[in-house]
Amino acid sequence: MKNLSLVVILAAVFFGGCTVYKPSFVKTSASNYPAKPETCDFTILTILPNKPFEEIGVIENQSIVVNISDFKTMSQPYVCSQGGDAVVAFVNGHGIYIKGTIIKFKTK
Repeated sequence: MKNLSLVVILAAVFFGGCTVYKPSFVKTSASNYPAKPETCDFTILTILPNKPFEEIGVIENQSIVVNISDFKTMSQPYVCSQGGDAVVAFVNGHGIYIKGTIIKFKTK
């Protein structure tokens, strides 16, 4: 019986650790922009740009992403589907990308 309990506990820990968390997206703009292709290119910024932009929405990361290229891959479906030009990435004190703000640059 103890062996069965141990197996159940180990299985729960193993499968619980393999859970994939999907980021959440909240639209913050009343404007709608045409979607770009699924594999669109966009810029990752770590500071606000010094040119005019509109915030489209916010991506809240639910997993541990410490690499900017992984953050870009995670953000891509949201940025492209919303017609974004860039994401302003926010990192917590542990080096984990926790959030990204999708922006659209304004044209003159």
